[in-house]
Amino acid sequence: MSRFSSGALTTGVTANTARLEIINTSTVKEAFIKAVTVVTNTAAVAVVAFGRPAAAGITPTSPVALQDEMGLATGLVKTALAWGTGPTVPAVFYRRYGIPATIGQGVLWTFLGKGFRLAPLATAVLWCLSDTSNIFQVTVEAEQDTNTVANP
Repeated sequence: MSRFSSGALTTGVTANTARLEIINTSTVKEAFIKAVTVVTNTAAVAVVAFGRPAAAGITPTSPVALQDEMGLATGLVKTALAWGTGPTVPAVFYRRYGIPATIGQGVLWTFLGKGFRLAPLATAVLWCLSDTSNIFQVTVEAEQDTNTVANP
């Protein structure tokens, strides 16, 4: 397994919408989210949540690949901040957290064991359940097997 990570500043400010989608673009390899860090960049009360969208975003705008922390592998997990059609609200949120109206406050969600599994082509979202002015600094850490085995 290779470890990948990426940081982003969210741009969406619409109430009750996805702020960031984590996308496993592989058609064959699962990925495991190990941690998601969310820190407020604005002084507004926020309620953030993490889950699997009922429907993934369509035509993500300029998705950014998570980078290998060792600089050796190319992963297939990306993040998106905007879409032609955004992801839909998850039926279940695996994590929720209320953040006070102070810049720099936040939460670190860790996923023990193998981590939060993203099947091939699956996604997960950071959802903002509150105020429309919230902007966040978000870091995503994930692991994915990038080795290819050729059968003789």
